Amino acid sequence: TASNCSYEAVSAVVSAASDGDTVLIPAGTATWSSTLIVTNAIQLIGAGKASTIINNNVGTVIRFSGTQDKFIRLSGIRVNSPDETISIVELVGPITKARIDNCLFNKGDNAIATNLWIPGSGPVYGVVDHCEFYNMSRPYFPTDHRQGEREYGTIAWAEWDADKESFPGSGKMMYLEDNQFIWNSDMTWNNCQAAIYG
Repeated sequence: TASNCSYEAVSAVVSAASDGDTVLIPAGTATWSSTLIVTNAIQLIGAGKASTIINNNVGTVIRFSGTQDKFIRLSGIRVNSPDETISIVELVGPITKARIDNCLFNKGDNAIATNLWIPGSGPVYGVVDHCEFYNMSRPYFPTDHRQGEREYGTIAWAEWDADKESFPGSGKMMYLEDNQFIWNSDMTWNNCQAAIYG
């Protein structure tokens, strides 16, 4: 358990964690000005989306990267961001067992992005469930940009073409289940496009 919800306290505990550990973020409000880099397969669990509140002063608040086929999870936090913030939570593959659940994202361009600005060396699969997305331009932005590509998706489309019968309904996808996408206030950056974009 982190001593508080500051970036410094959470980062210290994440750095000491091993694959399979659960890192608990206590209730409170903190402003993060650095990206939390997570390269081990952990569960990062807040005290609840009304209790653990992160004010985003960095852009990408959390980046999970290269955890392969080991389970990762982010749950129970709220992130408040400026309107134009891109990739608040970033997943860089290969990540094949991801869950993001029971989080609240308030404003920003996109809350969750996969292999977007940083190309992955493999795909990102998993589920986003029971999250709330408020007044965002493109809340969920799935892409599959791979290392060495000149254009987004070339490798991923080739994988699909080679094995398209086994993808739909399998574990080789990102799924969205029981989320809410809500637009109820004006945005200073009025570029709203879609709940799911990519």
